[in-house]
Amino acid sequence: MFFGNPNLRKAGEKVDYTQEMIDEIIKCKTDIIYFAENYFYIITGKKGKSKITLYDWQKKVLKAFVETPDNKRHCIVKIARQAGKTTVATIFLLWYALFNKDKTVAIVAHKQEAAVDILKRIKTAIAMIPIWLQQGLTESGWNKKSVEFGNGSRILASATSAEALTSLTVNLLFLDEFAKVPSHVAEEFITSTYPVISSYEGNKIIMVSTPKGLNFFYEFWAKAVRQENNNNFFPISVGWWEVPGRDEKWKEQMIADIGPIRFSQEFSCAKSQTIINIKNKRTKIEESVEIGKFFKNL
Repeated sequence: MFFGNPNLRKAGEKVDYTQEMIDEIIKCKTDIIYFAENYFYIITGKKGKSKITLYDWQKKVLKAFVETPDNKRHCIVKIARQAGKTTVATIFLLWYALFNKDKTVAIVAHKQEAAVDILKRIKTAIAMIPIWLQQGLTESGWNKKSVEFGNGSRILASATSAEALTSLTVNLLFLDEFAKVPSHVAEEFITSTYPVISSYEGNKIIMVSTPKGLNFFYEFWAKAVRQENNNNFFPISVGWWEVPGRDEKWKEQMIADIGPIRFSQEFSCAKSQTIINIKNKRTKIEESVEIGKFFKNL
C-alpha cells in the first residue's frame, strides 16, 4: 500500500509470487503487445474501465519503439491528430520503466502541462495493473513532475528548454509534439541534449508529432526519410485512415468543418506552410498546397 492507496505498491513492500505470476511477468517483459492487451486499461464514457484493444498502427509503433528496425537507434513518428499517440506513449514509457533497472526516462513537450499530462496518465495506468506486476514506488519520487520506482528507474516530465535535462543522464528521451516547439528553442535543446544521450550505447530518442510547417521536426523527418548522412532515426508515418472509424465520409465532414488546408496538416500529415512569395506573386493557399504535396510524398 502506498500513501493509503491499496492499488499502489510501496518500494520495499514484499509480494508473495506464484509461478503463474512469474510466468506472466516474463511474458510482459518480453512482449509489450502482450503486456498492453492484457494489463493496460483505458477508461471511456461508454464502456468505463476496459482492457485496451490496440489498433494495427499502435502495434507497429510499439514494436518499433522496443526494437527499432533497420538497425536504427531512434524513432521519429509523423502522426495524424487525435489518433491515439498519447496512449501509445503511456504504454511504452510505463513498460520501459517497469522492466528496466536504473533507467531515467524524460518526457519533454512544448509545454510542461503537456508532459505532466502524459506522466499523469502513466500514474493512472500503474494503479490499474496488479500489485505483483508493479514496481514499488518511492515516496520522494511520487509528485507532479516525476515518479520513481524501487528498481531504480524513474520518469520525469519537463517543458522543452536548453536547461531542461542539465546534469541528468537520460536513457530514454520522449519528445512530444516537437513540431510545436519554436525553432530557436528546439535548436538549443537538441544542441545541448542530443550529444549527451547519443554518447551512451543503448540510449534512445523518440520524437512524435503532427507536422506544423518548416521547423526542426520537419528537418529531422526529412533527413530520416532520405537517410541523409546515415541518419540514425527510423521514420514512421501514421495517417488518419489507420484509425478505425475514420472513412471517406468522416474525411469529407472534417474538411467541411475545418477546411482542406487544416485537414491536410492536422490529419493527412502534410507540411502545410503559409508563405507568400512576393516575387512570383503566389498566394498563401497555392504555397500551402504545393508544400503540402511535397511533404506528403516524402
